[in-house]
Amino acid sequence: MPLIAGWWRQAAPQLDVPREPFTQHAAEPDGWITTFESFANLLTDWGEAVTEAERRGWGIVGLRC
Repeated sequence: MPLIAGWWRQAAPQLDVPREPFTQHAAEPDGWITTFESFANLLTDWGEAVTEAERRGWGIVGLRC
């Protein structure tokens, strides 16, 4: 977790940088993430989970349904 949490600490201050590329290339009106704000919120929530897991000495498991 320290490595992933470190990546988040580096990326978080620059979260607004990919706004224009997201709007140009990734925004899908019919997708589950339709706006940059939704994308940024997802990343921020993930960053908070990673940071808390690191603080507690836990790991993270990703599941795909």
